[in-house]
Amino acid sequence: MEYLEKLEAGLRAGKFRGIGELYPNNTNSRPTPRLPASRYPADSPLMQRLWALSATYGVPLSVHMEASEESVAEMERLLASNRQGTWIWAHTGHFAEPPLLRRLLQTHPNLYCELSRRESHWKRTYPRSIAAPIDSNGRLRKDWKALLEEFPERFVIGTDSDDTNPRSYADLISFWREILSQLSPGTAVKIAHQNAERLLKLSPSPKLQAR
Repeated sequence: MEYLEKLEAGLRAGKFRGIGELYPNNTNSRPTPRLPASRYPADSPLMQRLWALSATYGVPLSVHMEASEESVAEMERLLASNRQGTWIWAHTGHFAEPPLLRRLLQTHPNLYCELSRRESHWKRTYPRSIAAPIDSNGRLRKDWKALLEEFPERFVIGTDSDDTNPRSYADLISFWREILSQLSPGTAVKIAHQNAERLLKLSPSPKLQAR
């Protein structure tokens, strides 16, 4: 309760632009061995309270949740309960694929997807079976390209890098620039930075050209 009170006070004061990363389901995708594998309802009372804060203060929730059938159903109930809230699905569910994502994006206008750890470039810390890449050796899969072009305002890139080596980070950014270059310029610039600026209410970046 004290945490929620402090969080709301910070939101009211304009100190925070988002809430998260939250972990209702990290059964197979723990970001660190120190974090125990767990799954609790994505529409639990705590998540409902955080969702209400998202809606009230206009900030997104960043949620690390595997795309299991049960978790997705819980997420959908929460999304439908208040369309003023904003859900950023960290890692796009880890193994969610275009057919499921297309249905979810069509149904829930307050759902956004973040793409970190869905790249073949990433040194995988999760089993292949639960971390399906959107590309094959740097070439965007056709079904993913079609999805991104269909919903250009609903995706953001992410790095989620725990490697402090500047060269490794630069390599990851180069990878994303190559992926973005395979999309139409309008889609690329939205996914590269415009969508994130809008969701987080950031000042627009200097005009950039898709590479």
